[in-house]
Amino acid sequence: MRTNLLIISLTIFCFTSCSTSSKRASVDIETIPIDIQGDMTLKLSDIAESVELIPLETTREGLLTGIRKIIIRNDKYYIKSGVVNSRLLAFDEGGRFLFKIDRRGQGPGDYIDMRDFTLTDNSDIKMVTYGKVLTYDSLGRFLHEKQASVTEYVGEDIIPFTESSYLVHQRTLYDKYNLLCILDGRDEFGNDFFPVSPSAAVISGMTIDNNALSSYDDDIYFKYPYCDTIYRISKEKDISYAYYVDYGSQKIDSSLFEDITDASQASMEMQKIRDRMLPVYARSGGMGINSAFVWVGTYAKKGDKQHGGYFSLYSKQTKQVLTGNLIMDDIYMKGVTIKLRVVDFPMYMDEDYLIWPLRSSFLLRGYEAYKKRLTTQQWEAFSKQYSRLVEICSAMKEDDNPLLVRIKLKKW
Repeated sequence: MRTNLLIISLTIFCFTSCSTSSKRASVDIETIPIDIQGDMTLKLSDIAESVELIPLETTREGLLTGIRKIIIRNDKYYIKSGVVNSRLLAFDEGGRFLFKIDRRGQGPGDYIDMRDFTLTDNSDIKMVTYGKVLTYDSLGRFLHEKQASVTEYVGEDIIPFTESSYLVHQRTLYDKYNLLCILDGRDEFGNDFFPVSPSAAVISGMTIDNNALSSYDDDIYFKYPYCDTIYRISKEKDISYAYYVDYGSQKIDSSLFEDITDASQASMEMQKIRDRMLPVYARSGGMGINSAFVWVGTYAKKGDKQHGGYFSLYSKQTKQVLTGNLIMDDIYMKGVTIKLRVVDFPMYMDEDYLIWPLRSSFLLRGYEAYKKRLTTQQWEAFSKQYSRLVEICSAMKEDDNPLLVRIKLKKW
């Protein structure tokens, strides 16, 4: 009962009080202030101690249509590719394609649509789909499946929870207003918790945030769409505030969504609300946490322009925040700048490294532009100093698979 009462109070706080500074100040919660001011440049040297590029091999079997999730285990990259008709692909530590799981169908081991995946303790692949939980071994070979009721549980995100269970961020359907549930060791869903209002349930059911679940130091961190609070969930299911992402006047007032309870009309109504918020609004998307940093992805809109993506890195030690939608390379190809989209956020964070997908076309265009700026002598010196970078870019095509940028984070 104590946990349920806490969850309810957290829900009320998040959906009615997050924009009220006096009420927020009465709650012991660390605040991450993010102020979006048009185009903001973040220098690579501000966050990176070193950078490594890992090109993912481009083959007919191993084509990636965007990267939505990355798990690193046993020197392998397990990658969820695509939003619709998603599939899982595996690459070795050098980026060589190993195998894929792409089994859309109705038979054993098949799925209608893969929603998310995780890895078990022994590196088996656990996949949540519409109506099924599927398990494959570490090489992608089908092991077993468990039927689930699609009218009750549709998992959007899954992460290991205890030794024998998984925490699932579920799409709320059919008057289900709990955003989290447990997948137990028998691959059965149940034990729903984290109740929200009907409007929050509808919005969460139709809006996807990457990295809604993140783990660090035996705790799980959770943030759902249009809520700027990051919650901490212990193995005992105790829930507490972890961080509040404060956009100030740029925050969308959650109370505007309170009357949205019809999923069929939600998209249209939300667009009307966002239009009323012009000329500016911002909401947090993905996030990741380690001992030194919290990173937050932000979806922002200025006037009638399309959404842009902003990356923020918050130092737990100094309480400072670095934010940018323009990432400028001032280490290697000095002055080359990449403008982020909402899908261009990092996909993996551990204690020391941030793994950031980069479209080949972005890197190749910057490389060619930089090369033209240099004299013959300057280019020869650059090619000698950064031979691996030149080797990768010289062999690259714009429609090749994305690269993984492995950033060793600088402590500050």
